[in-house]
Amino acid sequence: YFYEDRFGNPNSSVYLNSDGSYINVPFGYQFGSEISISFWMKYEDWGPNNSTAILHRRIGNNIDFDISISPGSSERNIAFHIGNWSEFGPNVNYEDQWIHYVMVYDGQTVKYYQNNQITGEFDASNNGPITTNNDLMVIGQYSGSNSLQGQIDDLGIWDRALTIDEIYELYIGEFQTDCVPDGPVAFYPFNGDANDISGFEHNGSPSDQVY
Repeated sequence: YFYEDRFGNPNSSVYLNSDGSYINVPFGYQFGSEISISFWMKYEDWGPNNSTAILHRRIGNNIDFDISISPGSSERNIAFHIGNWSEFGPNVNYEDQWIHYVMVYDGQTVKYYQNNQITGEFDASNNGPITTNNDLMVIGQYSGSNSLQGQIDDLGIWDRALTIDEIYELYIGEFQTDCVPDGPVAFYPFNGDANDISGFEHNGSPSDQVY
């Protein structure tokens, strides 16, 4: 379903339900040694005690990049994976609140941001360039399970490290093309569809349950 965004605009965010809704995105883009991923999320329910998929490009344990919500009975965290590197990030115990998340990998370190505040910085210098094991990115579930229940909006992916100023602009700005940092390789405003407005045409195909 496409719901109101954080500003109350109708049909301007995607609602993913744990009944199996997801978005498939043909996304064989070859990254170098840097990646940034930004999105707004309104988390509704963390469901059973297992990992919850936000987005990923992987085949089994061969991971290009993966963002999930870690398992836990009383507390959940964002978990970011690049290749064999992974680390827990900010807490996501914010049900029914819009929160802005950014993960930045510059080839040496990974930084987590939540609502324009840095919440973690980790050494990832042993990881190397980002692999291309798969040409399909999935938003919202793992292989028919571990589905996200909540809303996502303004999902952007860059093949470079975003600056602090750019992250600030993403956080404070009501979505407009001119407030998106230069050069995204994919950007999804979810305005009634899952189309990529970056110019790379990495358009998504929502499952039937999304509509």
